[in-house]
Amino acid sequence: VAETGEYDITMPSEHTFSFKGMQILGDRGITLKYSFVNGKISGEIPDADISIDISKIFTQSLGEEWLYNSKGIMNFKIKSQGMYTNISKTKVEFPQLTEKNSFDLAELISPEPEYDYVYDENYVYEPSYPYYYAYAETEYLPVIDGEIYVPIRDTFVSAYEDAVDIGYNNGVITISSDYFPGFKTLTLTVGSELAYADSNIHYTDKILKVGNTTYASAEMFEDIFGWTLYWASYDMLEYRYEYEFLTEQY
Repeated sequence: VAETGEYDITMPSEHTFSFKGMQILGDRGITLKYSFVNGKISGEIPDADISIDISKIFTQSLGEEWLYNSKGIMNFKIKSQGMYTNISKTKVEFPQLTEKNSFDLAELISPEPEYDYVYDENYVYEPSYPYYYAYAETEYLPVIDGEIYVPIRDTFVSAYEDAVDIGYNNGVITISSDYFPGFKTLTLTVGSELAYADSNIHYTDKILKVGNTTYASAEMFEDIFGWTLYWASYDMLEYRYEYEFLTEQY
């Protein structure tokens, strides 16, 4: 069984739009192959050729302007295999519902109670560093032997803002802050595996310099500062990398 072509799908909403004329499938479309044994189905192999132009959905169907660097075209294939056994012989036994294996949906979606907040006019906000997370975007994120390297300046500024001073002189990077854990100055050198936290030596991955940007491995932040690289990703629409550290352990 094969199916190809364009779809006309109308979504009911306040502003009704249609996917009419939008290509969703590629040249091969969706193919389903079935196998039989003694007249009974025994296997299935779905094969889908997907080709979606997201930019057209934005511009023609949603009326939105396409502002991304990417062309917005997604081409990929999906293929799987399934087997059928014990046809018409399977008996489904439903468990008896108890408090341990069930939940009350109404209780889960019930609104949270309202709290009365008292405003203190004498309260003075004092920032705490580092922030709970350090997030940054970058055009390049090196990965060497499975280890992710992040821009040094962007990472520290995200976590400490103006509470950190960063200097660079002939390959030597000096990062200072009163909020560092147990030391005040971290000294790194491009190409070196030694990191100095005041006078204490830490062994880490080599400090990299690519173009005008210096990079340290995520492991350095984990070992010296106790942070955790929570996630890192690549935005295919904006052609940029993003990453985030959690600076506290929970």
